[in-house]
Amino acid sequence: MPCHHLRALLALLFVCHQGGSMGEKIEGGHEAKAHSRPYMVYIVIQDPGENKSSCDGFLVSDDFVMTAAHCKREKMYVFTGIQNRASLTNEAMIHVDQKHAHPHYRAESLTHAHDIMLLKLRHKAVLNDWVKLLKLPQSVNESLPTTNCLVPGWGITSFPNGTRPKMLQEVNVTVDSSIQCGTHKICSQGSKGPLKGDSGGPIICGDVAYGVVSSYVPTTLTHYYTNISHYHHWIKKTMAINRSSERPTKRLS
Repeated sequence: MPCHHLRALLALLFVCHQGGSMGEKIEGGHEAKAHSRPYMVYIVIQDPGENKSSCDGFLVSDDFVMTAAHCKREKMYVFTGIQNRASLTNEAMIHVDQKHAHPHYRAESLTHAHDIMLLKLRHKAVLNDWVKLLKLPQSVNESLPTTNCLVPGWGITSFPNGTRPKMLQEVNVTVDSSIQCGTHKICSQGSKGPLKGDSGGPIICGDVAYGVVSSYVPTTLTHYYTNISHYHHWIKKTMAINRSSERPTKRLS
């Protein structure tokens, strides 16, 4: 088997990957109350010649969505205000204008370090009762609660071949600070948690998103999330730069 094929296979075994990797349904969870997670977005992704797949994400401003870097594809479409992924409408769809994966993310890395991405929307999301923003940590290395955390998503219900629900699911998890998660990661452990199809969604403690669903190791029942607070400066800079580039220049006479 060629090395690049072997590397791809190992990566697939390690993580719920790219629209189908770590994310298809929440395991051990339940259906979320209708539109109780209005910050959640459903992301349809596609490369040329590939079938469409999906990832999850969440609104952090009216013009930016946060998701996992491993979800990056040539074509990406965001659907806001969605509870039932089988009922997507053109009115809910927003084209992704720019994809800003963290510059240190490497798709070939089995650790999926720096697995975080910001999507600049072609036009702003209309905020209402069904479409709202999710708060982010306000500083680098902000301490996070370890209990009463929540992970919503449209991923599979059981590993490895569980069914994928149409309705948004959610599950309560506990962050385990005793686990050696690796650089800029946080972890939860146990049979309950995000799986294939949940990639890019948030882990929420209180009312703050502290992590982005990244990967899952079934042999240890460990769920990995990119620690958002470590990327506080990069997030602010990326959003500011791409907003300023849209400002019209004043014509000199």
